[in-house]
Amino acid sequence: YGISAEWNEQRASFTYSNGSTIVLIGANDVRGLTRGLGRAFHLLVIDESASFGPHFESLVKNTLLPTLADYGGAIWMVGTPQPACRGYFFEVTTGPHQGWQIFTWSVFENPFLPIFAAYAANNPDKNWQEYAKGEWFDAELQTSGLGRDDTETRRSWFAEWVRDDSSLLYQYEPDRNDIDKLPDFSGWRLVLGVDLGRNSALTMLAYADDMPFCVVVRSQK
Repeated sequence: YGISAEWNEQRASFTYSNGSTIVLIGANDVRGLTRGLGRAFHLLVIDESASFGPHFESLVKNTLLPTLADYGGAIWMVGTPQPACRGYFFEVTTGPHQGWQIFTWSVFENPFLPIFAAYAANNPDKNWQEYAKGEWFDAELQTSGLGRDDTETRRSWFAEWVRDDSSLLYQYEPDRNDIDKLPDFSGWRLVLGVDLGRNSALTMLAYADDMPFCVVVRSQK
């Protein structure tokens, strides 16, 4: 686009001829919670917001929001729905918005994709969206082997939150797996598992020789 910018490797930033600066910051784990402290931004864009871990809400509320106070800035959270349907991005985009504005669109609402733009230019008397949702999309699905109603299709192409338990490592469902107390059985044995690291975790399991399952009594990180 003819825009000149200077890249700074040490600061991971672009500086443009008008003085504007874009800074790249990684925050894929809890260590990222401190990388924005003490800074001042006009705009923060968080890409792949649905892929962040449990620290994401704290990152946004406690670290990033204060950096916008100097200039009255804004945060853009961008992402594609994920199979787990949980996390702060899921809560913001599906529940009470709490000051957020929500914008959602599918692939078929983007006239600037080269294939759609070319079709519209070459067929001015036809509707490019009908072509996109019909002939073009059928060809894409045939290549991928997916169906129109598959959960992956609905998430990736239509930006819909659709839960897919089969993609989870632990296929946990609260209604199915949660219990108020251990079943009445005298042979329960307790096991304490400890995972030591930067963020240590403790899990207590209950099991019995005659039971076909074990129970997570408590888990803490």
